[in-house]
Amino acid sequence: MKKVTSILGVIIVALAILTSCGGGNDTVNLTLDKVTITGDANDYMEVVPGSYELKKVKATLGEDLQIGLKFKVTNSFDQNEITENTSIGNISLQFTDKDGTPIDYDFRPAGTADYDKLKSLLKGKPGDIVTVLFHVSGFTNDDKNSEVLKNAKGVEITNADITNPKSESIIDNSASSSEEETSSSDASGDCEQFCSDYEAFADEYVALMKKYKANPSDPTILSEYTEMLSTASDMEKSSKDCSADPNAAARISKALAKIAKAAY
Repeated sequence: MKKVTSILGVIIVALAILTSCGGGNDTVNLTLDKVTITGDANDYMEVVPGSYELKKVKATLGEDLQIGLKFKVTNSFDQNEITENTSIGNISLQFTDKDGTPIDYDFRPAGTADYDKLKSLLKGKPGDIVTVLFHVSGFTNDDKNSEVLKNAKGVEITNADITNPKSESIIDNSASSSEEETSSSDASGDCEQFCSDYEAFADEYVALMKKYKANPSDPTILSEYTEMLSTASDMEKSSKDCSADPNAAARISKALAKIAKAAY
């Protein structure tokens, strides 16, 4: 099991907005049979076979691609392993073409509520079902949207790792306690700074969304949005893994919720 939750993933999911609009069909119906799930969660859940709708929807600054998938619990997860920070936080989705080849365009759960639904599966009983909404992970573009709408024939779930189970901290400490003691102070400082930067970024994003909603034709919005893309890119390059720090995880989750609320 992995305990690394991608901080970049948190940033990208929260900022999934289209800067240009694509053409073509707005909706595609996919019939899914057996969906491959890569990661620890494969032992505990599956995608329910059936017909699913991939659709283009309007977002704050353009359009987004979304699909809701039904996940069913197949085996019970050890409830003693669940902590406040246990999750399936790295999960992503890729569409595949008629040959089963993944289309290079990443999708992630659309918001904190969808991540919470995935976590609820770990607490569920066999047969329990939840629907999780996935959308484009990153800054979408019309060419990629059109490619997926035209060529998608199936999906695969990747990075479905169960992060931060209770026993993992014991395993990690026995395996590399001296290394962790050496790096813990630096890691704590890195996470503190990253959280502060991320919270400031969230505040700037919320302010931009308020400005856009008040006057969508304001010519300064596009340039400010472009600057935010650059900021997000810089944060991607410098981000540290802070998922093992409960305080950092709580701060990031709170900032993410603020961004998600402002985005739609």
